[in-house]
Amino acid sequence: MKNLVIMRYTLKFLLAQVLILGFVSCSKDNPPSPEIKITDTNTEYSVDYTKNSSVTVNFTSATSWSLNNVPKELTVSPTSGNSGSQKLNIKTNSGNETNASKSYSFQIIGGEGTDRVQSTVKITQISAFTLSTKTFTVDKDGGQVQVPFTYNGTDDDPKIYISYDGNFGKMWDRPSNNTKQMELVSLEPITRSNWTATFKIFKNPEKGDREGSFCFTIYKDDNGDETYSSEYLTIKQPGAGANTSTDYSEDGKTFTLQTHTKGSGVPIVLMGDGFVDLDFTNGNYKKKIDRAFASLFVIEPLKSLKEYFDVYYVNVVSKNDAYGEGYETALGVQFEGGHSTGISCDDDAVVKYAMKVDALAKNDFKAGNMQMIVTVNDNRYAGTCVIYNDGTAYSDGLTRGYSIALVPLDTSSETGFEHTLWHEALGHGLGKLGDEYGYEENGTLETTSSEYRWLQAAQKYGLYNNVSLESDVTKSPWAQLAADSHYSAEKLGCYEGAFTYYGGVYRPTDDSIMRNNTDQFNAPSRELIYRRTMMIANDGNFNYNYDDFVAFDKPSWSSTSANTRATNVQVDKHLVRLPLGKPIVKVMKK
Repeated sequence: MKNLVIMRYTLKFLLAQVLILGFVSCSKDNPPSPEIKITDTNTEYSVDYTKNSSVTVNFTSATSWSLNNVPKELTVSPTSGNSGSQKLNIKTNSGNETNASKSYSFQIIGGEGTDRVQSTVKITQISAFTLSTKTFTVDKDGGQVQVPFTYNGTDDDPKIYISYDGNFGKMWDRPSNNTKQMELVSLEPITRSNWTATFKIFKNPEKGDREGSFCFTIYKDDNGDETYSSEYLTIKQPGAGANTSTDYSEDGKTFTLQTHTKGSGVPIVLMGDGFVDLDFTNGNYKKKIDRAFASLFVIEPLKSLKEYFDVYYVNVVSKNDAYGEGYETALGVQFEGGHSTGISCDDDAVVKYAMKVDALAKNDFKAGNMQMIVTVNDNRYAGTCVIYNDGTAYSDGLTRGYSIALVPLDTSSETGFEHTLWHEALGHGLGKLGDEYGYEENGTLETTSSEYRWLQAAQKYGLYNNVSLESDVTKSPWAQLAADSHYSAEKLGCYEGAFTYYGGVYRPTDDSIMRNNTDQFNAPSRELIYRRTMMIANDGNFNYNYDDFVAFDKPSWSSTSANTRATNVQVDKHLVRLPLGKPIVKVMKK
């Protein structure tokens, strides 16, 4: 009996051990419950599109905790704490000025080592406006266009405006009693957030198709410093129809407008696209060529370099005098359209016409460095330059190659054509300058990106040396100019935003022709235009001297215009000058 009792106790002991081991084994297979838990019913957190929008996150923690990877766009407090019920106050540091929602996230972490736990907080910052449709069409005779959109604000009586380009400004028939002019009229709320805007569009007086772009805008302060806009919308309108050429007898004839008196000549060839035979018999073609010629030497440094240039023009007769589907022009110009100011053409056709000039056909160096300017017979605001280089990095730091500037007869402002010509032909084309503007949606130019490496290489080949990858002005391409007291009025420095990027690349001045298509060329751009002009004028054999340039540039020493916006371009804050098309860089055929 005693042995039986012992056996019973032994079995009980063994069974207890098995149960304990089983419990331990199960504990290893199932990790402990989270020590940090979001307690809000809705864990999808959303904040308003404006700056300083806030939201509260409630959570519990079984341990002390801290925050990890908080994005710079958010301010979160407190940043650490002890166990128990906790509350985070989250505030946005900037508004969402983009067209889509922005998403941010960070972690609440607690514990150490293998016991470390975390919970992720996700925040969505909505955009101010949402669009269901972005392209609309109206009859050539005009009419009303109804545009639906969603406003995501909570204002009881929002003041919604439109910002628009010059092309849309010519199309929009605004009511005469609209004293504020830009405040949106015929704005009807369907619900608190869903709206319909009605626009009246003029009859299209042009032969070809036209289109304009605009966006909805709301201002959160009186100075317009906190501005939120929708994506751009486009209204398209067909034209009345084009004229067709029957007489091509004027096609290909060449003329000389100016001959150099210094150096060996720097060639500029003017021509037009979209002009029919009637434009040659009634003098319209020559009138437009003369306008381009008159624009060349009225701005520094071209004004002081005029005597080095040869200027020619070539007659180009097109089949039609309009652009769009079904029309044909001699140089094959095409507009990208939509919210783009980009243009393309048949490069080979442009060069073929330019080479009809005998002086260029007989001189390979001059032909290889000529500047071709195409006056495009269309009244819209647009522009692009095709920059060619011969693929060689020269010791003087300058590129060799011709360029094609495409410049429409912009009628959105009195001098729109001239400003576009300066930007495209003299800036991109002659000076091989880069753009000094940036798009917020492009963000920062990262050092690991292919675009960063491309710009580094391009600058070694003499392209885009009016922008810098260095934020320190003493390391920029214009360091010597910035240190020169002659240029103190221009406030040379490194202003962030250039090469179409909002950050990571820098420009010499706050404003310039290469930024907003206004004002003057800044000193670094004038220097680059001067150097290329003198190189070509000396058949590639020019030894640059900085002191010589400074003496040459004396007319611009005291100019502050590179930092002052031209008054004739923007009459109010709602009429916007969109950046011109990004230049197209190509290598010349051997």
